Amino acid sequence: GTFFPACCTIPPNETPSMGSCLGGVASSICSGKSGGAAEAKRASFLQAHVAKERQKVAVKALRAAVALEPPNLSELQAAITEGQSAGLEPEVMEAAQKILDRERKKNSATASLVTALARTSTWNTDALREAIAEAESAGTSETKLYEARKTLVQKDKRRAALDSLSAAAESRDIFELLTAIELAENAGIPEQEVKAARQVLADEQLHVAVVEELDAATRSGDLVRLRTAMLQVEGHGVDEERLQAARQAAEAAEKKAAKKGIRGAVLNFTGKEKYKVGDITKSVFSKVTKTASGSSRPQ
Repeated sequence: GTFFPACCTIPPNETPSMGSCLGGVASSICSGKSGGAAEAKRASFLQAHVAKERQKVAVKALRAAVALEPPNLSELQAAITEGQSAGLEPEVMEAAQKILDRERKKNSATASLVTALARTSTWNTDALREAIAEAESAGTSETKLYEARKTLVQKDKRRAALDSLSAAAESRDIFELLTAIELAENAGIPEQEVKAARQVLADEQLHVAVVEELDAATRSGDLVRLRTAMLQVEGHGVDEERLQAARQAAEAAEKKAAKKGIRGAVLNFTGKEKYKVGDITKSVFSKVTKTASGSSRPQ
């Protein structure tokens, strides 16, 4: 109360706010209500005191706004505006402004991160990747970054699995198909998206099986096995060289079977497993003679 002139009316039990009486002091000086050098000195002292108190309050407000976690940008902006009006030192204001700019950038990066998370797809993760980089640069909390990084890893894993499925199905390589299908299962790819690759794998495994059986039948020379194997490979795109080898083996087996059949017939006819030229004629003559002798007997 000592420093405030009568012209500065202050309600009871209230403390004058920053600069609340400066207008009254200036008004009293200009109107001549408090004349004289002493009063002017008193008013100047009062003005300096109020300005100093205003700066103290402004500094306290700045510290409180900066200490909030997370900072309230509206409060921080208001504290900076008041600090500028109170004439705080440029270094203090610059430091506060940097904090405000940093928090604004962080909030903007976080908002971009949320948007990118909502819009990202398996085939386009560029926006999410850029948003994560921006958020990291802005100092976004690790808690908020964690979900975004986790989503990005999942999307990349899914994309890699789908790319692998597509490449394996095109190459038709059994090992690549098995690997790609396993990768897709681990990445949580829906069965509907794996179905085509599984069908290609089944086709290739059948192809390998029938080709291997054809080769085995060719080596064995078994006529029945060869004929069965040659029927099984139809429509499986077996190379001509392999087919020709099987045909030749089948022809050889047929000749062998035919020869074996003739030998059996001769054995039954002549009673000899090995025979010479003329043996068959002799056997025929002998059988005819016996038949004729039998038929000429008296009745």
